[in-house]
Amino acid sequence: MSGIDRAEAPEIAGFGEFDIPRPAEIALPNGATLYLLDRGDIPVCRLTACWTVGRADVPSVPALVLATNAMRCGTATRSEAEIAETLEYNGAWLRCNADPHASFLTLHSLNKTFEKVLPVIADMLSEATYPAEVLRPQREKTAAQLEIKNRRVNVKADSVYNPLFYGPDSPLARHYEAADVLGVADEEVRNAYAGVFRGNTPAFFLAGKITDDIANLAIETLGGISFIPAENLVRTIVPAPLHTVGAEVRLQVDGSMQTAIKTGIPTIGREHPDFERLRMAVMLLGGYFGSRLMTNIREEKGYTYGITASLNGAPEGAAVEIACQTDNRFASAVISEIEKELRRLAVEPVPNEELDSARNILVSSMAGVTDTPFSIADYLVTLHTLGLPLTHFRRQLDAARSVTPEEINRLAATYLADTPRLTALAGDLKQPEK
Repeated sequence: MSGIDRAEAPEIAGFGEFDIPRPAEIALPNGATLYLLDRGDIPVCRLTACWTVGRADVPSVPALVLATNAMRCGTATRSEAEIAETLEYNGAWLRCNADPHASFLTLHSLNKTFEKVLPVIADMLSEATYPAEVLRPQREKTAAQLEIKNRRVNVKADSVYNPLFYGPDSPLARHYEAADVLGVADEEVRNAYAGVFRGNTPAFFLAGKITDDIANLAIETLGGISFIPAENLVRTIVPAPLHTVGAEVRLQVDGSMQTAIKTGIPTIGREHPDFERLRMAVMLLGGYFGSRLMTNIREEKGYTYGITASLNGAPEGAAVEIACQTDNRFASAVISEIEKELRRLAVEPVPNEELDSARNILVSSMAGVTDTPFSIADYLVTLHTLGLPLTHFRRQLDAARSVTPEEINRLAATYLADTPRLTALAGDLKQPEK
């Protein structure tokens, strides 16, 4: 065995060339598309059904939430108990959820029991019945969870930030309480199911160790589901207003120990050639633990446990979003330090070492996307919901690898330093500040 000099750090090598794998694409008889990704050695698979309609596209968000939560609560041929027993006995796991413009059903299954659980999914997508006796406890459970969630100051900050950024009449500005969930009629839930899950043809993504038997079963079963376009709800994009000046809203939360702060900076959309390079600038600002906001506001000042900056490319309007929670007394100080870091990124030379560290983290996270069949499938689903081609992965990677310190200054000066800020605060703002 050769000796190892542990006093000398190992040589660091960068990632070689890599890209997102291309799945097989199969057109099903019912008009749906099945994307197959055969990777990995473990005999498990994951099926994701994706509809490009979500919370922003429906008349009632609580009705859609209940429709997703209760889809497993009974079909024309299976009771809630039978569905639960089949999934549990066969080692399967099921999740249904909805984003602003997409809804999902995700099934994890062992290969050996896939033929037992897939018919249950087909039933749920074809003829979920939402019986009143099971909707009642689902409604109460969902309302209780929402009541707890709405107590959080970051959620309260979102409730005033979203109307500020997207406009008070935007579907993305809607905020609902437990009483709204309790007031949803059974028929509204069934209408949400019909309009989203039955009225729109989904895309299916099947990833894992996909044998011929698994693939053929998926093609036959999923291709046999009938969808009813006449009942469909469609994606609705309401553009955010043009923000030419900044604004700030404050929500008083008596007795809160902390203030949640959310700042949005309107910016360019995904179609702009600078968008992915701007992501690198935002990463330096607040996208990882050693970022500038974290170093200044957490490590040096001690104002917060954590602060993040992210680039949100929503089709209604893109934004650089900065969020944190702090002691009520330090809210103004935090906003001041955020402003300093935004302007500093635009004018001070960016050290190569700092940029390389952030670049390595971003490239590593992209390499991680290609690590497992399920992480690859997650990325493919995201591309589908955003309407982006597979080449977008390479565009992201090339931007991360090629952006220079001078470009970071240019991007920050153009899109961050002097752009209007829209800031929402929620906390006990009556307390004296330091």
